[in-house]
Amino acid sequence: MSENVGKIFNLSLIYATFRASTPIIYAALCAAITQQANILNIGTEGIMLVGAFTAVAISYFTGSWILGVLAAMLGGAMIAMIMAVSHIKYNSEICAIGMGINLLAIALTKFMLQVFFHTSGSFSNPAIVAIPKLHFSFLENVPFLNTLLNDWRFTEWFVIVFILLLQFIFYKTVWGLRLRAVGQFPMAAQTAGIQANAVKYQAMLISGLIGGLAGAHLSLGYVLNL
Repeated sequence: MSENVGKIFNLSLIYATFRASTPIIYAALCAAITQQANILNIGTEGIMLVGAFTAVAISYFTGSWILGVLAAMLGGAMIAMIMAVSHIKYNSEICAIGMGINLLAIALTKFMLQVFFHTSGSFSNPAIVAIPKLHFSFLENVPFLNTLLNDWRFTEWFVIVFILLLQFIFYKTVWGLRLRAVGQFPMAAQTAGIQANAVKYQAMLISGLIGGLAGAHLSLGYVLNL
């Protein structure tokens, strides 16, 4: 019994769990940024979906995963700014906008899949360049660390760095203070001279970039690794 448990619960399982959780972590960070500004980003799923499709399409046509990731982040930012303008400028209900974006993203990606790749449901091709794995040769002779830390995708390492970076930005920078002030005490922030809407736009833009990156990792980093 103990031998079977040992075969199931091993270092490979730890990495597999983290690998499967990485897109969700990115999505959570995407929502956490806007939440600090008191904006409930319901459209995170739609942003990720647009990012995932864009990353695959650009990677396929250009042969570059870097361009795919950058294009996915740009696509996510565009979707986020549509939400931002609708909510901040025109005072539309953010939950309704988010649900609309999610439905639009599903329809749009299905349509574009049919237009560009003449298929529906899913698309796979050897020409799609995946996000590369980082291999550290100095870990090869250390069984524990080699199994646990070697051959991670670039975006899997970056999500750990970004968690720490975001923590620092929220609580150790002037912009983070302004962001939290706009979200928690908007009237006091405006009295202090903070441009609340500008900060909200910035939060939505960054959220869109990270949501697009989440989609890129989902399609070029996680799915292609299955």
